[in-house]
Amino acid sequence: MDLDLAAIERMAGGDGTALAELYDRHGRAVYALALRILGDAADAEDLTQDVFTLAWKNAAKYDPARGAVPAWLLVTTRTRAIDRIR
Repeated sequence: MDLDLAAIERMAGGDGTALAELYDRHGRAVYALALRILGDAADAEDLTQDVFTLAWKNAAKYDPARGAVPAWLLVTTRTRAIDRIR
Protein backbone atom coordinates (compact mmCIF):
# COMPACT_ATOMS: atom_id res chain seq x y z
CA MET A 1 0.00 0.00 0.00
CA ASP A 2 1.13 3.53 -0.77
CA LEU A 3 2.66 5.28 2.27
CA ASP A 4 0.55 8.40 1.73
CA LEU A 5 -2.68 6.45 1.46
CA ALA A 6 -1.76 4.49 4.58
CA ALA A 7 -1.09 7.78 6.40
CA ILE A 8 -4.48 9.16 5.34
CA GLU A 9 -6.21 6.04 6.60
CA ARG A 10 -4.37 6.29 9.91
CA MET A 11 -5.23 9.99 10.16
CA ALA A 12 -8.89 9.14 9.63
CA GLY A 13 -8.52 6.86 12.65
CA GLY A 14 -7.07 9.67 14.75
CA ASP A 15 -3.35 8.86 14.48
CA GLY A 16 -1.48 12.16 14.86
CA THR A 17 1.86 10.62 13.93
CA ALA A 18 0.42 9.92 10.49
CA LEU A 19 -0.19 13.64 10.01
CA ALA A 20 3.41 14.35 10.99
CA GLU A 21 4.63 11.78 8.46
CA LEU A 22 2.50 13.31 5.72
CA TYR A 23 3.78 16.77 6.62
CA ASP A 24 7.38 15.56 6.55
CA ARG A 25 6.88 14.16 3.04
CA HIS A 26 4.84 16.99 1.52
CA GLY A 27 5.12 20.08 3.71
CA ARG A 28 7.92 21.60 1.64
CA ALA A 29 5.97 21.31 -1.63
CA VAL A 30 2.82 22.74 -0.04
CA TYR A 31 4.78 25.65 1.41
CA ALA A 32 6.60 26.32 -1.88
CA LEU A 33 3.35 26.47 -3.82
CA ALA A 34 1.74 28.71 -1.20
CA LEU A 35 4.76 31.03 -1.26
CA ARG A 36 4.75 31.18 -5.06
CA ILE A 37 1.08 32.17 -5.12
CA LEU A 38 0.95 34.43 -2.06
CA GLY A 39 4.42 35.97 -2.27
CA ASP A 40 4.76 36.26 1.52
CA ALA A 41 6.57 33.79 3.76
CA ALA A 42 4.36 34.32 6.81
CA ASP A 43 1.18 33.91 4.76
CA ALA A 44 2.62 30.78 3.14
CA GLU A 45 3.43 29.31 6.57
CA ASP A 46 -0.11 30.01 7.78
CA LEU A 47 -1.61 28.50 4.67
CA THR A 48 0.58 25.41 4.97
CA GLN A 49 -0.71 24.89 8.50
CA ASP A 50 -4.28 25.38 7.27
CA VAL A 51 -3.84 22.82 4.48
CA PHE A 52 -2.59 20.15 6.85
CA THR A 53 -5.31 20.98 9.37
CA LEU A 54 -7.86 20.48 6.60
CA ALA A 55 -6.18 17.23 5.59
CA TRP A 56 -6.52 16.04 9.19
CA LYS A 57 -10.19 17.02 9.37
CA ASN A 58 -11.04 15.59 5.94
CA ALA A 59 -8.91 12.44 5.98
CA ALA A 60 -11.98 10.19 6.24
CA LYS A 61 -13.45 11.85 3.13
CA TYR A 62 -10.35 11.38 0.96
CA ASP A 63 -11.13 9.38 -2.19
CA PRO A 64 -8.06 7.83 -3.84
CA ALA A 65 -10.03 7.40 -7.07
CA ARG A 66 -9.99 11.20 -7.47
CA GLY A 67 -6.20 11.53 -7.31
CA ALA A 68 -3.04 10.90 -5.37
CA VAL A 69 -2.51 12.37 -1.91
CA PRO A 70 0.17 14.88 -3.04
CA ALA A 71 -2.16 16.17 -5.76
CA TRP A 72 -4.99 16.49 -3.21
CA LEU A 73 -2.74 18.53 -0.92
CA LEU A 74 -1.49 20.77 -3.72
CA VAL A 75 -4.96 21.39 -5.15
CA THR A 76 -6.13 22.31 -1.66
CA THR A 77 -3.15 24.64 -1.33
CA ARG A 78 -3.82 26.32 -4.66
CA THR A 79 -7.52 26.76 -3.93
CA ARG A 80 -6.96 28.17 -0.46
CA ALA A 81 -4.18 30.50 -1.65
CA ILE A 82 -6.35 31.93 -4.41
CA ASP A 83 -9.18 32.40 -1.91
CA ARG A 84 -6.83 34.41 0.31
CA ILE A 85 -5.80 36.64 -2.57
CA ARG A 86 -9.40 37.52 -3.34
